[in-house]
Amino acid sequence: MRKTFCALLTVALLTMVASCYTHDDRISMALEMVENQKPDSAITILNSINQTKLSDQELAIYSLVYTMAQNKAGQNVDHDSLIRTAYNWYKDRPNDSLYAKCLYYMGLYYAHNDSSEKALNLFVKCLKYSRQQGDTLTYCLGLFQSSRLLRLYDADRAIGYARQVVDIYNKVNVSTANRVYSLLNLAECLTYKENTLEEVIGFTRKAISLAQTIRTDQAPLADAYQDLSVFYSMYGEEAHVLQAAKASYNLRVTYDVSAHLALAQAYCQADSLRQAKALISQTPRACYEEYGGLIYSLSRQIAFSQNDINNVYAYADSAEAYLIKKNSANMASKDKYYTLMLQKEVARAKDNEANRQQVTLTIVISLFLIVLISLGCALLYQKAKLAENERIRNLSQIQWKDKQLASIRQYLIKKVDISKKVNTLKTKKPRAFAFSDDDWLELEAFVNSTDNDFIERLRSEFPKLTTKDIRFLMLIRIKVPASTIAALYSIEEKSVRQKLFLIKTKLGLEGADISAKTFIENY
Repeated sequence: MRKTFCALLTVALLTMVASCYTHDDRISMALEMVENQKPDSAITILNSINQTKLSDQELAIYSLVYTMAQNKAGQNVDHDSLIRTAYNWYKDRPNDSLYAKCLYYMGLYYAHNDSSEKALNLFVKCLKYSRQQGDTLTYCLGLFQSSRLLRLYDADRAIGYARQVVDIYNKVNVSTANRVYSLLNLAECLTYKENTLEEVIGFTRKAISLAQTIRTDQAPLADAYQDLSVFYSMYGEEAHVLQAAKASYNLRVTYDVSAHLALAQAYCQADSLRQAKALISQTPRACYEEYGGLIYSLSRQIAFSQNDINNVYAYADSAEAYLIKKNSANMASKDKYYTLMLQKEVARAKDNEANRQQVTLTIVISLFLIVLISLGCALLYQKAKLAENERIRNLSQIQWKDKQLASIRQYLIKKVDISKKVNTLKTKKPRAFAFSDDDWLELEAFVNSTDNDFIERLRSEFPKLTTKDIRFLMLIRIKVPASTIAALYSIEEKSVRQKLFLIKTKLGLEGADISAKTFIENY
């Protein structure tokens, strides 16, 4: 969704870039291709240009256009050789019209490579210079990306930035799709604050209404419903999660693996395990390379819900294997990329003897990166081996723990059921099940000894939890059914879910895309 948002604004930005000076007409042709929604064709044209023949200024423009074309084509700006070439040229030219754009894309590179502090500094500078130059579109891009980075650290500031984007788009001539994505971004920022459910759902519904007016593209509407599904999941509204996920899935004109797996996850949350398994089985094998970790994690979750312990471990191993493979592939891709850039830089150096020292430094850095990547692969393999050995050692202990917890869970269920029957004979009014402090202490001691000091870990890591909170979470941990917990506390089953939502803040999960129940079960 975010890639689509940024790509839509890129078209308008390229119009301004087109006026820049260059001697090679093919760069201008590439700009036209991008403006005509043909970024792949633009990249093909740019690939035909011999970079070694370009002047430093032409190479800077070429590098910026190439980066913008890649971003419009949906590729992450996760390599810095191109954009850094442009940035190094324009960094001492703050009055140039391209300066703010270089700041933005350089910041985007750092954002994709987990350098949030550097990215935010560049986006802040981008806001300053794009505003000075009256470049409203670049200014909005900077606000958008800044709001994403600030959510976890300064929610109020992030929400303020997101609101600015929405307000600006209500005043300027931008596409309806841009307005849709700005509303979705504002809704997502609001999820990082307490008591914002009505606002979050309200802005998302408004985005859906806007998206329904777009006749030529259903992607914004599908994205809006997918976000709505995520938001409902965050607030524990399982029934609405599934409904929104279905709407997003059905609106996709072409197969979308993320929407496919989001629907499978929604079925899991709604305990519709048969439908979830069916969707997972329909996932094309070609998608496993990118999404294998998520696919096997969902399969593990289903097996866990069905108490299929053997498959729980099998799927966990598969998920880990795919994650390691993906990390290795990413490292190999970067290795290949830096090698290719090294070859291009060497060719350019042949036409410019003055760059010898720079090429030597680039070679050393690239070789260092190759060695570093190789070491990283080796460490990942070693980590996987150690994890496998640890899993084998702990398997018998985990199986014994599960049997013990199952026994105490059944004991509690039977005890509460008997109490309910006795209460029914004595009076028609429901009463809370009498569970003394000694009973609680005995149960805590049992769970502590059986489940790796679960109670002590909770008290130590989450000091805001009260004794009542910990006892409630202990019942969740040993998977006592909601109906039994409700009977134990003499409350309705929906109140159990509400209590889980309220306790989420004390667990440090505010704004996290995980329920308190799932967190405690896997803690």
